[in-house]
Amino acid sequence: MGDIWQEHRKFIMSVVAGGLLLLVGVLLIDGAFDGRIQAARAKIGRAKADQKQALPAGFDLRKAVENRGTLEAGYDGLRTNVARVPAKEWRIASDVADSDLYYNAQLERFRNGTLEACAVRNIDVDQRLGLPDAFPSQRSDQEHWMRGLDVVEQVLVIALAAEREVEGGIARVERIEIDKPEKKSPGAKTPFVAGTKVSLSVVGHPRAVSIVVRALAQDNTGSEALAGRWLAVEKAVVTSLDFPPDGSVKERKGADPNDRRRVEARFDLRALDVNPEGALR
Repeated sequence: MGDIWQEHRKFIMSVVAGGLLLLVGVLLIDGAFDGRIQAARAKIGRAKADQKQALPAGFDLRKAVENRGTLEAGYDGLRTNVARVPAKEWRIASDVADSDLYYNAQLERFRNGTLEACAVRNIDVDQRLGLPDAFPSQRSDQEHWMRGLDVVEQVLVIALAAEREVEGGIARVERIEIDKPEKKSPGAKTPFVAGTKVSLSVVGHPRAVSIVVRALAQDNTGSEALAGRWLAVEKAVVTSLDFPPDGSVKERKGADPNDRRRVEARFDLRALDVNPEGALR
């Protein structure tokens, strides 16, 4: 035994010293953090107790989770049916560096495309298109006006389809108005439901105008083709442009004589935007 001690004395002393240091370290750490550990355990215990008391007697948490899933799925379906997603061309993608050029390019595309098609079919369209006199320089304002133009273009496409079914049935789309973008005060919350309002009039043969009315009023529930393209019809007033036989209504100066066989449908449309995290008004 003495020989072993003499031969391995340094090694044995280092092992013993290391063990003592480790024991001292553990004791120091335990003393320093024992109070915090106990306080944390007590806090966790109180939180568990409060959680149990927060649930009413007989409450089925698993069923509540299942119901939540059902409600979320229903909400997603309603949002798909109601919220409008502008056509790709009328959206400024995040990678678009110059929104001014993009805005002008889409206006040019619109004029050379849908508006030109209307001109070929002799449908007179209000050339102002409801746009402001001054060029919108802010990207957010450009997005707003393009959202309105997306609505105008959809109505014109419907009018073209109606005119093809009733040849010469749509005479004009006039008095186009796109509401100005809403000015938000600093710190104002985004509403749960917002929208861009577009008003316009469609004048033509009663049968052709009725096609436009039906197209705008149709139910898009479950329709993949109409998903994200729905328009809320806030108001629709159809008025005959004919004159009573007794001539009691004076004809407007410069009025088209053919209007006596036409009707005018005045629409207030809204492209709805649903923000899941928005504030309820």
